[in-house]
Amino acid sequence: MVTIRHFILHFLACFLSLNQGPSRCEAASHEKLKAFKKLAAARDAVSWIDFRAKSHTSDYTYHVGSLTSGSLTDPVTGSSHNREASKLKPLLLVLPGIGGVSFYDHIIAKYFVRKGYRVAISHTIDVKNSLNPTKVDSVLQNNVLSSMSVLDALTQFDDVDEKKIGLLGSSYGGIRSSFLLKVEKRISAATLVVASTQFAKILATSDFFAVRYIRKRHMQQLGMTSIKQYEEYIHEKLPFEPHDCVDDAGNDHHLVIRSKLDDVVPAKLQESFALQLKNARHVCFENLGHIGSLFWYVTAYLPYTYHFFCERWGEVPKEDPHFNDWNDDDLEEALLSWD
Repeated sequence: MVTIRHFILHFLACFLSLNQGPSRCEAASHEKLKAFKKLAAARDAVSWIDFRAKSHTSDYTYHVGSLTSGSLTDPVTGSSHNREASKLKPLLLVLPGIGGVSFYDHIIAKYFVRKGYRVAISHTIDVKNSLNPTKVDSVLQNNVLSSMSVLDALTQFDDVDEKKIGLLGSSYGGIRSSFLLKVEKRISAATLVVASTQFAKILATSDFFAVRYIRKRHMQQLGMTSIKQYEEYIHEKLPFEPHDCVDDAGNDHHLVIRSKLDDVVPAKLQESFALQLKNARHVCFENLGHIGSLFWYVTAYLPYTYHFFCERWGEVPKEDPHFNDWNDDDLEEALLSWD
């Protein structure tokens, strides 16, 4: 409940922040972001992605490369010339969670392929460096640059509409998305599911077993016992901190799905992220937890993302945009395609 005292304190905090300008952390992150954008602009796409077909479903090709693995609707072929507007398709980039590509991502891919999209699922493989605290910056850097290079490759398809590029990131994939969205301006609509910025805080406070293991390994290697000291170290190592680089003007193309009860990506950090994106669309799941929210999203809320994308791009939704048009064969195929 908001009291007068809370309102006055909030007003004073806002007034002081307006007069003091950005904090040292924010200023440092903005400088880091500028440097990162220069690095991204000079990237060599060939060095970041190497598509090799691995297996197939009826709709897309699973691939593995030197830095990425995931799924494409077709192998990378074609030219960006002589595009016919009436035949152009939206492109959706799906970034999976920390465990890599799973049936969850294949369900998303199949749903949007049915809606006429080209779909790519891409997951950066860098397990060894993820366990090295001195490599945190390079891991995130490679995540962002490889995702940008996936888009470089996919926008060469004759039938891709470069004005309609969407992003869907869940859990760790949503955290990766928050970094990517600060750099990649070709993306015009994005859905982030149970995610947040403040990467250092997530590493320092998440109760997810995989993150606890990474944190333990990091702190042992650094000889640290203080969580606060560890968080400060990680924050300093980041290529930039999305949370400190707010751009309200671009937030209207975000759809944020958050969980009110979550200790994997802590609920308070999800709430802080949602409040920061003032112009974004918001959905909050009450008591489902992290995994429950992911399952509820993929079984009931994919049409919400589809309609959000249609609204952003001025499209008319295709018929039967509800999830009840699925049958057991669709789910079985998605599960069988999980590699």
